[in-house]
Amino acid sequence: MGKLRGPLLLIVLALGTVGCPGGATAPVRSDRLALFQPSDDSGLGEVCRGNSCEAGVVDAVESVEAMQEILGRGSSPQSCADPQTLDFLNDQFAGSAGSGGDLSYKSGAGTVSSRGRSEPQAAWDECSGNLRAAYADDPSSPARCTTRKLSVDLAKKLDLHMMSCIREAAARELQLPKGMPATAWTGHMGVSPDSNHSSRSLHSLGRAIDLNLIKFRHDGKDYSFSYLDASKAYRASVRGTKASASDESTYRFFKSVETCWNRLSPPPGASVNCGSPNHDDHVHLSVPLRPNPGFYEK
Repeated sequence: MGKLRGPLLLIVLALGTVGCPGGATAPVRSDRLALFQPSDDSGLGEVCRGNSCEAGVVDAVESVEAMQEILGRGSSPQSCADPQTLDFLNDQFAGSAGSGGDLSYKSGAGTVSSRGRSEPQAAWDECSGNLRAAYADDPSSPARCTTRKLSVDLAKKLDLHMMSCIREAAARELQLPKGMPATAWTGHMGVSPDSNHSSRSLHSLGRAIDLNLIKFRHDGKDYSFSYLDASKAYRASVRGTKASASDESTYRFFKSVETCWNRLSPPPGASVNCGSPNHDDHVHLSVPLRPNPGFYEK
């Protein structure tokens, strides 16, 4: 098999120097989009936290062969990750990068600075385009679109990939036809720096968006996904209880969008989700700096 067009982000958990507690080899029994169910009382569920041990070391691999080598190093327990977490390599739903034109934005909106770095900004017209948006700090409150500043790099990635990722999730989880929905509305909890983020945060440069709602209409039917519901399903999985079918579906939808965001390049993407503190109500999607001059990795 040949090289992938962009780097593949493989998330691996490294516990000490030997891998999983107790020498377990691959305790995650579900696929990359299903909910994690702890297999025993070893406390592993508190460590791996679903999504195939996402809280670990990020490695970039350039080819399928390299991925297989990492996952198949004999019987040595190098990772808690299930090899099926990378099934999108041969997945009928896994799409490619879009051609752009979904986001209505213009570059040349000045710069913002943090920790000695000056970041070029774009002006995003949230009220138009195939991908529309609005600030929605509380999903139950009214939200209004506006013109919002964000990093040019984040604007480019949203333009190229967000609708592609929403469509991929819709095909996978809802069986919508390829290329649908044509348009979508997203709610977010902010892009720019605020009192909730430090100067090391990628928000301080406008390179991250906190996504909490996705809505669209197809064939006369309205679809709405709230990240609060996705978090309910995640917490149920950690407790070993059963979430509602609706919450599980919402979790899988957001997980599919997140996985797609991290997979498609350029530019590379990163995320922080409900398995991390203070992210129960949104998924943080970012465009990391490479190399990273003192900012967070995600």
